[in-house]
Amino acid sequence: MGTKKLGIKQLEKQQAIRELRAKGLWGKRETAREKQARGIEAPSPDDPAFLNEIAKMKVITPYAIASRHDIKLGVAKKLLRELEQRGVIKPIIKCSRIPIYQPVTD
Repeated sequence: MGTKKLGIKQLEKQQAIRELRAKGLWGKRETAREKQARGIEAPSPDDPAFLNEIAKMKVITPYAIASRHDIKLGVAKKLLRELEQRGVIKPIIKCSRIPIYQPVTD
């Protein structure tokens, strides 16, 4: 058995791909957004503005902290663990994947 003959549409597509490869454009997406780089510098747990912001939040998650301060999730989790040790926040749901905290009310 031989190979199947390609249809006109398939031949046109292959030709278009060959032309893009020749120009060096094949495999690059024009509409692809660049991945946003996240920082590793967390806000200081001693910063009064940061602590005031934490106190105003009803529920505190690592994602909320990471998205507000443009840091990685792992850094946000470490920051929240440190705040928990200091007694600024208390855990509502303590799980390794998504811990949920609440500010300590005096």
